[in-house]
Amino acid sequence: MFIYESKGISVDGRIHSFKIMGKSIDDAKTVLRDRGLFPLSIKFSRENIKYITKIKKVSSNEIINFNRELYSLLKAGLPLLKSLYIIRSKVENPYFSIILDEIISKVEKGEAFSESVKKFSDVFGILYSSILSSGERSGSLPKVIFDYNEYLKKTEQMKKRIKRALIYPSFVFTFSLLVFTFIMIYIIPRFAKFYENFDASLPLLTQFTIGVAKFMKSNILFFILGVIIILFLLKRLKKNNKFRIFYDKAKLKIPFGYLIKDFYISIYSRNISLMLEGGITILKALNISISSVKNSYLYNLLSPVEKDVLEGESLSSSFEKTGIFPSSYIEIVKVGESSGSLDRMLKEATEYLEERIETTIDSLISFLEPAIIIVMGILIAGILLSVYLPIFSLVRVIH
Repeated sequence: MFIYESKGISVDGRIHSFKIMGKSIDDAKTVLRDRGLFPLSIKFSRENIKYITKIKKVSSNEIINFNRELYSLLKAGLPLLKSLYIIRSKVENPYFSIILDEIISKVEKGEAFSESVKKFSDVFGILYSSILSSGERSGSLPKVIFDYNEYLKKTEQMKKRIKRALIYPSFVFTFSLLVFTFIMIYIIPRFAKFYENFDASLPLLTQFTIGVAKFMKSNILFFILGVIIILFLLKRLKKNNKFRIFYDKAKLKIPFGYLIKDFYISIYSRNISLMLEGGITILKALNISISSVKNSYLYNLLSPVEKDVLEGESLSSSFEKTGIFPSSYIEIVKVGESSGSLDRMLKEATEYLEERIETTIDSLISFLEPAIIIVMGILIAGILLSVYLPIFSLVRVIH
């Protein structure tokens, strides 16, 4: 979405200027007309140049802070509109401020808050509008905002924990790989030149290392080019639905790939639980929650669940048919169905999945860090040994 500097004239002849967020000029025209104005001019704002490189226009932390402040103000007894004005006055992100301007404008005209945020589901999340709608109907808007914010915080904490778990091993592996490449391309060839004057034959390990080093040095540009081509092809091929499903399935087969599976299942499950607690029907909850699964292979497996439940099958049985839920999770859901407390037991089942993810992350950290260091240490030690073996042999001959 982009920022458009827009001018419109009202029925009383006054000209109003706005910054409007939209995907196109037509979107900006629609917003002006919704505000009762006739469009005079709409142009692409220069602010877009400054922020165009940002992948995320509004960060998750900004949304969490927005919900936290909104909950506090509503809980304190302030009206919704006044609360939005107070929050808007403190927002620094230009994209977010324009979004809030549009939401406030719609609420001022009597539109429900849940409807006013629907257009910005890519910013607030696919569940937000539905969750707010349930809160508006039940008169518990502050509570559903608080519950949704807790869900956001847990999701973000999980993402950060997974990232932190992978950053150190990735750094160690990348650094070790660079050191290995430097030794093979720049150091080993120098020793190879030195050994060319040897009359005696070199040890097999030394010959092998020098051979690998020569191959790497002469083909390094082709290797780099090959990596670039592979990445480019992957990007293009992932646009093909069949390949994307194959690729996403392959990601689940790698060591610790079930961590990715459990992560998406936990988000999917948490979404359903959150909506059921908010009074949303199971079918609507399933329909909305499937959009949170960003793995094509898992998405295809979970898509039939809504249809199965619609045809009268139990949720636990539908989940079991997918073959991706742990047996313990299925048992917890079955208890929830038989006891009439599905929303609460789904929440417990989700917490079980999240604990399993945390255990996996701890195992990943404890395994990967020493494993990478040991493997790279052995590799570099082997290289150094192959380099110095002929020198040791020469010293023995001299003595």
